[in-house]
Amino acid sequence: LPEEDSVSFKKGSFNTTHSGEGVEIAVINLPHISNFTDIEPFLEEPDVSLRIVDNVEDVGSPQAIILPGSKNVIHDLKFIRSAGFGNKIRTCLEDGCEIVGICGGYQMLGRVINDPYEIESGDGQITGLGYLDMETTIERDKNLTRKSGRHALSGQRIFGYEIHHGVSSPTGSPVVNFDDG
Repeated sequence: LPEEDSVSFKKGSFNTTHSGEGVEIAVINLPHISNFTDIEPFLEEPDVSLRIVDNVEDVGSPQAIILPGSKNVIHDLKFIRSAGFGNKIRTCLEDGCEIVGICGGYQMLGRVINDPYEIESGDGQITGLGYLDMETTIERDKNLTRKSGRHALSGQRIFGYEIHHGVSSPTGSPVVNFDDG
């Protein structure tokens, strides 16, 4: 059975090191992390070294940085900036590092996060990291639904679920075309 909460994640038991050639992934340890189990599959990959980083100095030069899900996207985005991760992410991106956002981490990669109902803060709006041409609005009600659709580039069928307050709206072409529009 999976861990009940993020205790094992926070204790560092998700850190793995593999010898030889492989991929190094740094995961930013957000104060309000959610769905930390989204990165568990990497623990089974023999050529992946996974590091959970608490400090910007520990990021190093990975091939990928993951911004995980968040129970409070706005506060965690402020943490990323105040802890210096924002600048480090930009430097790593310029050096060819892949930046991946999962759920709230994905929302942080956009241009703007709107919070009109003050669900997560009294700010009303915050500027995102600006890597994706989209904005997110935090809605009053949480959405929980099964989803299916097609990956726009490959045409492959995808299946999964949505659980979030935020609705992200890209201004360019979508990555996924959902069956329900």
